[in-house]
Amino acid sequence: LNNTTDPTDDLGSATIELQGDLIVGNLGTFNPNASTFILRGNGGGASNLSITTNGTSLANMIQDSTVQDSYLLTDALTLTGNLTINNAIINTTASNHALTVGGDLTIGDGVGTDKLIANASTVTVSGDFTRDTASGDYELANNNRVVMDGNGTITGMTNLTSPGNNQFFYLDMAYPGMTTNTGETMLIREQTTLNGGTLNNTSQLIFEYKSGVATSITPLVLNSSTITGTGTLNISAQKNNNCFIDGGD
Repeated sequence: LNNTTDPTDDLGSATIELQGDLIVGNLGTFNPNASTFILRGNGGGASNLSITTNGTSLANMIQDSTVQDSYLLTDALTLTGNLTINNAIINTTASNHALTVGGDLTIGDGVGTDKLIANASTVTVSGDFTRDTASGDYELANNNRVVMDGNGTITGMTNLTSPGNNQFFYLDMAYPGMTTNTGETMLIREQTTLNGGTLNNTSQLIFEYKSGVATSITPLVLNSSTITGTGTLNISAQKNNNCFIDGGD
């Protein structure tokens, strides 16, 4: 896509289906508005296609290949709307490119294998974070950080075997004026930071320092946040390291 210097360029609510790489040129700017990009891969499966935005924000994106294709980020990907991964893989690569989703992130639709390989990247989601437990996979490395900075619910991150995928390393949530909802037992391996908003927890959150990255850790930072719901908080430290709770101001 070679965006032009015409400031009135506007994708409106268009649906754009692509095969192959997605490359947004840097000749100017355009308004993604409420458009949706559907990436169909190349039909070969397991191919390393690329997504390059050159700093341009897009709106909604759906990866929906006939045969599972892999998309590699070559720079940061920012969406103002939703990201849906169906029968495809998105990989932030060893460069740990940031992924920002202004709406909902959905990994998997119950069919095939759907992956977000997030490495040690920062993944920011302003809506719901949903992983389908039948087909979705969230792969992470040490220092991966998930930021839930809006009103949203976390679903499907239920792997309690540490270290592993489909759990969290760093988790930031409950921002001022916002509510993060958690209704399933989840494991956060390193640190959870609440940021002055509300955590509505109706299950069990396990804050477990186990990575060995630091010799002491504060697995739960409250920052004068509000915790509601009927759930429990389980805080522990492994490897004979120190474990603290920081209540904030």
